[in-house]
Amino acid sequence: MSKQSLRSIGLGFLAASILTGAFAVFYQGNVPVDGVTLPSLLKGEHTQKLKEEESIAKADLESVSLERDELSSQISKLKDDQESLKSKVDKQNESIAYYESLKEKWDESQLDEETTDEERTEEDPAADPQGDGTFVVNQGEGSAEIAGRLESEGYVESAAEFQELIDQWNLATVIQAGEYELTPDMSIHEIASQLTHGAYYYQ
Repeated sequence: MSKQSLRSIGLGFLAASILTGAFAVFYQGNVPVDGVTLPSLLKGEHTQKLKEEESIAKADLESVSLERDELSSQISKLKDDQESLKSKVDKQNESIAYYESLKEKWDESQLDEETTDEERTEEDPAADPQGDGTFVVNQGEGSAEIAGRLESEGYVESAAEFQELIDQWNLATVIQAGEYELTPDMSIHEIASQLTHGAYYYQ
């Protein structure tokens, strides 16, 4: 054989070897190590990576679950606090409304009492006498008029009885104008003595 032929045959075997090796490695997954194939290597690396990613995902999921549970607990507590606060506010509003109602009733009763007292005073001046006060006899005022004012201001029970005393003892001419300190518990005789400056004396 010629050198050219041998060279061609050698190149053919080399190409065949290369093609056979490439076919074994990339198509069949065989590597030049006994018992080890390329898919097994790739599968092992992929499985380990998946396991690591799975572990990370589980850890993240647990963290998220814990945060969710904690957030739910906080929301529940806030709702409970809100309900409790609302209940307290409602009770306070009820108490305020109750006391305001009592105050209004008290004010109305006080106003009614004051109005009643004023009406009684206007209707019956004798019910509110001057007490230990000053009774004024005006110049030229007649005994009948004086007796009437003594009764209306509560110093005597009967103007007619006082006038009868004045007429009986002719005291009309000796009653003197001026200011006199009288009290409701004084008798008509004591009042007559005061108004006449002692001209009428009763024992």
